[in-house]
Amino acid sequence: MIHERKSSSASLAVWVGMSVLLVAHPADAADVDDLSLDDLLNTRITTASKFSQRISESPSTATVIRGEEIRSHGWRNLSEALASVRGFEISTATDYRYLGVRGFSQPGDYNSRILLLIDGIPANDGIYDQAMIGSEFPLDMNLIERIEVVPGPGSALYGGNAYLAVVNVITRQSDSIGRSVTVGAGSNGFSSGQANAGGRDGTGRHWLISASTERSTGSARHFPQWDGIGGGDGWARGLDDERQRRLFLRYGDEDWSVHLLHGRRQKEAAGALYATDFDVPVTNIDATTQIGLRFQRPLKTTWTLEGQAYAGQFHWEGRYRYSGAWESDMARSGWLGGSAQLTGKPWENQTWVLGASIRDDFKRDQENTGGLSQGKRRTLSLYAQDDIRLTNMFALNLGGRYDRDTLGSRQVSPRAALIVNLPGATVLKLMTGKAFRPPNAYESNYSYPGTQLAGGTLKPERIATTEIALEQALGAHGRWTASMYRNRFRDMLGTVTDFSTGLQQVQNIGDALTEGLELGARYRFSGGVDVRGSLSWQHSEDAAGAPLPNSPRRLARLLAVVPLGAYELGWETYYTGPRRDVFTNAVGGQTVSHASLSGRFTRDLRWQMRASNLFDRRVVTVAGPEYSLGAAGNVPTIPDYGRQMQIHLTADF
Repeated sequence: MIHERKSSSASLAVWVGMSVLLVAHPADAADVDDLSLDDLLNTRITTASKFSQRISESPSTATVIRGEEIRSHGWRNLSEALASVRGFEISTATDYRYLGVRGFSQPGDYNSRILLLIDGIPANDGIYDQAMIGSEFPLDMNLIERIEVVPGPGSALYGGNAYLAVVNVITRQSDSIGRSVTVGAGSNGFSSGQANAGGRDGTGRHWLISASTERSTGSARHFPQWDGIGGGDGWARGLDDERQRRLFLRYGDEDWSVHLLHGRRQKEAAGALYATDFDVPVTNIDATTQIGLRFQRPLKTTWTLEGQAYAGQFHWEGRYRYSGAWESDMARSGWLGGSAQLTGKPWENQTWVLGASIRDDFKRDQENTGGLSQGKRRTLSLYAQDDIRLTNMFALNLGGRYDRDTLGSRQVSPRAALIVNLPGATVLKLMTGKAFRPPNAYESNYSYPGTQLAGGTLKPERIATTEIALEQALGAHGRWTASMYRNRFRDMLGTVTDFSTGLQQVQNIGDALTEGLELGARYRFSGGVDVRGSLSWQHSEDAAGAPLPNSPRRLARLLAVVPLGAYELGWETYYTGPRRDVFTNAVGGQTVSHASLSGRFTRDLRWQMRASNLFDRRVVTVAGPEYSLGAAGNVPTIPDYGRQMQIHLTADF
């Protein structure tokens, strides 16, 4: 009960802080209208085609989340930003956040079907192929210039893991960050600190140093399946502690840059994952380090050579207690990679992209009480794309990639898109493509005595997609998008129970189909009010026609940034429709809202307050296979956080 009193005291302190700030004299807040209309409606992106083009011309229905929007809403990790994208939804297993895309959200998949890039450099690790999007995301959100989210198959340009979507996080230029210090406090023992310094040296090259830390004691969670077991009441109290440290360094100029990225998180996960003792947490320690070099060089008037080289390592450690005895589980990976790409215009109405890449996962070690599993994988790839302007009305995008790895996988991934510019600033897009995902080291090699068998020889997952999209300007102040898609999955990988042994095992579990309709719009009202929203209808089923688990039939998102004189309000409301858990039980729909308010004491002293789950609604997410063991039997859903309050103060120097 001490833990709960601390949380209540922290919430009260934040509410008092809010009252004080609201009566404080503010300075002029930044006007949302400072952002040009062209920036809002004709944003240029690079992720969809690997060269800069207007979003309306790209072979995708991409979403761009601007850094200003991130800071207006006070998002503290990548999952909070991605939850705002149409057709996307977030679930949790108390240790990690998982991203569902267009009706496909397999619990416990470690986001291996999403390719995460940071400044165009792959950030997925070498064991789980995991895209880290929760508090384990190694980059501070204040450093982000924009996030480019491209749904659909991306293997034609990016290879494996670009299966359901590609998410490219692009960092801010040093000049836009300057020097600042931010401190924060909030509910559940939350505290944070960040320091940034950036500028240019005597040669004109830019430099940036950023370091941040966060700490939280977490909140109590109730697991009704544990009521009465061992004399307990099903409440996990004081078992949700979390600590993060992040470091980012960058140096370079317009033609090249080098960065160092490091993040370390320790998270205590409650609820007796993997059949552990209920009264102690499972401890997860994630540490990611990456060094990246990017460069570009004009070769001729119409051609550019660009490339990247990177090295990374990932360390994970899990600590568990079984019947009072402690055990540990570890994973270590190291990788080297690079790519070179030629982009140019051989003719006036064509843009070619020709590239090659290599990634060497030279260490993929997993160790537990059952022993040590080691492995390697090297992947070589060639890709090409032709973007053709046939007429003023028609454009054609054709691309493909060949991937070959040392484990015997050979994959060809094509993509095609026809883009039709209709009268009235209307764009019609017809898109089709294929993608794949090779089994990762965890799925193929991991085993644990008495719990899980190694997957062994597994087939790569494959997906074939078709999408029709219509984009239409809403006068001079907005744009709406409608999209219909059909995704057919082959040889899906999933965790099942092996009937001969009773143990869990990753297997190719069959085929699936997802279909859906998405509507999205963005509008700028007079006075700088910026509103973004979406509606999604989704249908997902396996080969037998049964609904896929954790696949809500409907999603709705509504976001607004509203200038209120010298203040700024950020509002979010998310609706997630009914779905089924992994045991086919029905899970009801739910709505959650978040709000933030920001302003200034002086020109150099800013404040922001954020209330997550503002109305303290009961929110649950579908549990994965890690909760289907233990004395309580099956745990179909996991309670998420109730209302949480945070306040941040930033001093600029």
